[in-house]
Amino acid sequence: MAASRETPAPLDPLAARILDAALVIAAGGQPVFPCYPIDVGESEAKSPLTTHGFLDASLDADQITTWWTRWHAAAIGMPTGLRFNVLDVDNKPGGVNGYLRLDFLDQMGLLAGAQRYVRTPSGGRHVYFPVDPDDPMPNAVWAKCGIDLRGEGGYVIAPPSVLFTPDRREAGSYEVTTERNDAEHGHPSPLDWRHVRRLLVGEPSTPSPKAYRGAGGIEALAAWVARVEPGGRNSGLYWAACRAIENDLDPSPLVDAAMSAGLSWTEASRTIASAEKGVQR
Repeated sequence: MAASRETPAPLDPLAARILDAALVIAAGGQPVFPCYPIDVGESEAKSPLTTHGFLDASLDADQITTWWTRWHAAAIGMPTGLRFNVLDVDNKPGGVNGYLRLDFLDQMGLLAGAQRYVRTPSGGRHVYFPVDPDDPMPNAVWAKCGIDLRGEGGYVIAPPSVLFTPDRREAGSYEVTTERNDAEHGHPSPLDWRHVRRLLVGEPSTPSPKAYRGAGGIEALAAWVARVEPGGRNSGLYWAACRAIENDLDPSPLVDAAMSAGLSWTEASRTIASAEKGVQR
């Protein structure tokens, strides 16, 4: 008699709803991957469950089903910079109220092209914009503003994902609050992220071209990356990696430099991989 196969446990209604949503997102051309759904205190531990994080994101329905059959409660991770860029607005107790800056950006007309607003479990917002393939938006963390950019090399958690407390109680879900009505407002348009950056934090400080051409080379870029302060580490690393690649320099030493500045190996590696993908040689 043939050996019987173990039948996977059926998904509960919540897990089935999240899997269905992940499949719909992927069918629309946006890759997804599973993320850890535990909300740990004030820091939402939304780290990837796959080995290579957002680099493992897939459109394949069988792969997605396999992931959510294994991790029933997984949140839906969605790489940014492919179809969507996202303004990530925080409003956590004891933290900076990013809504003040968001209202300012709205008054300046910079949110007119927004495609979707999503409420996060912490009371923040994700504001989605279509990607401009000719103008890639980097990641940037602006802690003092309560607003981050999620672009190339980043990801967000997509609705209807649910986060849980460490004792497995629901901590909240990601919910779409506004979907653009094209008939009333016209088609969505990309975010003018450079204008947003100038208004919120000013122009970035970057090393002189002499720092990476000639004698300094990759060592000078690495030294600069190691000194980048919190709030600009990802975007600084992305900038440095792009300059290295454009000048035919091996960007791999930037990983150790970024780690000394406070990024994880995974964050640094995926940011450099994004730069390698984005630079036109």
